[in-house]
Amino acid sequence: MSERHAAGDGGAEPPFRRLAVVGVGLIGGSVGLAVRGRWPGVPVVGIDSRDVLHDALAIGAITEVAGDVTAAAGADLIVLCAPLAANLAALATLAPLLTPGAVITDVSSTKRDIVHAADRLGVRAFVGGHPLAGAATSGTASARERLFRGRPWILTPSAATEASAIDRLRALAIGIGAAPTSMDAAAHDRLMAYVSHLPQVVASVLLETVGEAVGEQGIALSGPGLADTTRLASSPGALWAGILAANADHVASAIEEVEDALAALRSGLSEAGAIETTFAAAARWRRSLKLIGEAEHAPVRPTGERTTPAVRTYLEQGNRPQANTPWPEPGWRLARVDACPPSLYRYLYREVGRPWQWIDRLPWSDDRIREHLATPGIEIWLASQETVPAGLLELARAADGSVEIVYFGLLPDFIGRRVGRAFLDAALREAWRADTTRVWLHTCTLDHPRALPNYLSAGFRVVRDEAYTARLEAVPAR
Repeated sequence: MSERHAAGDGGAEPPFRRLAVVGVGLIGGSVGLAVRGRWPGVPVVGIDSRDVLHDALAIGAITEVAGDVTAAAGADLIVLCAPLAANLAALATLAPLLTPGAVITDVSSTKRDIVHAADRLGVRAFVGGHPLAGAATSGTASARERLFRGRPWILTPSAATEASAIDRLRALAIGIGAAPTSMDAAAHDRLMAYVSHLPQVVASVLLETVGEAVGEQGIALSGPGLADTTRLASSPGALWAGILAANADHVASAIEEVEDALAALRSGLSEAGAIETTFAAAARWRRSLKLIGEAEHAPVRPTGERTTPAVRTYLEQGNRPQANTPWPEPGWRLARVDACPPSLYRYLYREVGRPWQWIDRLPWSDDRIREHLATPGIEIWLASQETVPAGLLELARAADGSVEIVYFGLLPDFIGRRVGRAFLDAALREAWRADTTRVWLHTCTLDHPRALPNYLSAGFRVVRDEAYTARLEAVPAR
């Protein structure tokens, strides 16, 4: 395994020199803390009620206070962190006051209304935004500097949005540890209806139904499953009323699909095959959810070191291979992850490498992973089957045209499904694109027993072998 030392991410210079945060609660306060933590010299103006601003100053989320939204006009980045209706009003007020070069964004949970409003107002420097981060409690007191570390930050620019505004906001998101990605506002709202708004509705309705049916005494006898399933049911209804109203069409469609699925399940409760099919599909999707929230956990640190003799074999391929083994079943693909969150990288590295004693990077922090992924030439590719993560490919492109396959492997659930050679051929196609002069890698006697034969049959040749002492460490279970 090769180690690399990368340059810092986010850039040394802040993409904005002065921020204004309208609404300094959980998200707004965390924006201020994250920006101040990353670029301590950047002033942050907070605009909110007097009590909220007092708390925000006390925790260091802001450096200046103001009670009127017009005070934000002097900033070169304005972040609207109030509820959607208030954000729409603030956008209309600020539109004629923006200074040249200023950028304005928001963090609302739905995007169509505010993106369309910005277009109507002619605010080409508006970039819709939605950081997918939160906490169990709301308010300024819950704000924290690391809230966005490793979390997606969705940007929803319109066709009229200035490219420079998108680039600067993306640089800020990366600088404070988030993983920015872009999509259309309508696509965002449909996605959120299923992955955010529907779960909230289902959790609330479920617990209301259970509570009305069995009362407090019945709930007192419930197991942890009910609590786990309904964690979202304590969310504030006033906040969610606005979110659901703004996305009513997509949420209604999602609810209808759940109603249809429940009706089908109800009519087939005595049919084991139907039940097993539903549960198996749910279990498959549940595996992909293991990627969510990893950034909140401390990195796993290996313990209990032991060693064993091993042989490392270096191989290279000097010509583009002709093999193109097809995937063994439909739904497989290999796609590059352009903004890989540290949580996803850590998950893939740990789970793909677990059987083969990949341990070098297990102690890496989020910042260390982020620095590594920012290294020029590093590419992360994800193999998936029907959108479920299945394998990791890491490439390192050098200035001389050589490409190293740094890490390559399948998640344990997909080993033994005769996918290895198709995955390897797909990986080599990506490695050999552009002006590649050679592809190289190393394997060792701790790897899968088919690894070396597969590499040789794919056209690699052995360059040299070296004996070494391999470290083997037991990783504590989560």
